[in-house]
Amino acid sequence: MLQGRKKHMHLDSSNRLHRGDDAVMECNHCRSQTHMHPTATPDFRALRQSRPERTGMVFQCGACGMPVFASYKIINFDVHRIDLEPLRSDEPRKEKSFTFTYIPDGVATFFRNALGCYENDLTQAFAVMCRMTTEAMINDRGENEKMKFMAQVDEIAELANLTDAEYRDLCTILFDTGTGSLLDSVDIDKGMAAILLETMKDMLHHAYIRRGRLAKKLQMRRFFADPRGSSAAEAIDSELDDDEKTLLSIVRPDLRKPTGTED
Repeated sequence: MLQGRKKHMHLDSSNRLHRGDDAVMECNHCRSQTHMHPTATPDFRALRQSRPERTGMVFQCGACGMPVFASYKIINFDVHRIDLEPLRSDEPRKEKSFTFTYIPDGVATFFRNALGCYENDLTQAFAVMCRMTTEAMINDRGENEKMKFMAQVDEIAELANLTDAEYRDLCTILFDTGTGSLLDSVDIDKGMAAILLETMKDMLHHAYIRRGRLAKKLQMRRFFADPRGSSAAEAIDSELDDDEKTLLSIVRPDLRKPTGTED
């Protein structure tokens, strides 16, 4: 009997997922090593036709119940099966051009998973991840911020000339947590997914990135104008990156510490 031979995960021609030795995974929410239940998998025929190097799936954590996105390298195409191998975390992968600076980890984790779903055309799972991102934003910023997020969606709908149906679907996806299963309440095609992607990026930008950048710029301006010298520099030094420290030393050379000065 042969031992030690790894059984790869594979997808058969009936879209059934065979887990092999990869049934146990680590959840990126609760960090448990547990069995994962697949909730969104790629289509066998679509993969055979496009023959990508990589694909992705969404699982439900057996410990905490949260959705988990995982990437896979496709190692073999056959007539009746496609063999998959988990993508190691140290392997480079294409990322969407979106900065996560200033976004708290509890929010960023969900949106990173959402982007993974979008890249792999898992549109229903993408919508679920976007809803969970929105819920995480509301939990982080407070229930009062929900009305601001909804007003922002209204503005986006007007600027993008969304139809009434598109607007209703967008609001259902992001805010209507009482509709039961999102997978049953809204049909997410690629067009709706694209609208949802740009909406989420805009919401995150206004809620975190724009505020964070503005706060840092104002902080820097106060630095340059502050007559208190080194005491002001010490108060903000830990908040600056290397480039900003270099800029500060050029603009305000009086804030440099003399060589040999003890703290």
